[in-house]
Amino acid sequence: VERRGERTFRVSGPSVERLVQRHELENLEALAYVEERLRAIGVIRELESQGFESGDEVEIGESAFLLYPGMGYPD
Repeated sequence: VERRGERTFRVSGPSVERLVQRHELENLEALAYVEERLRAIGVIRELESQGFESGDEVEIGESAFLLYPGMGYPD
């Protein structure tokens, strides 16, 4: 996990990049699943340790998305 800006974080690694690549992140169910997996492998915890707040942007591989851990996703 690397902080890239005030509200932007970059997560890299083959497993997380494959995870995100396999899911359509505009689909809220898919995004919720990805969040669940990121939490299970410790990525959410690491983001939070670096100052991540709900609604910050996360970049993984070629994808960038806003992450709202545990809060659901706005329509």
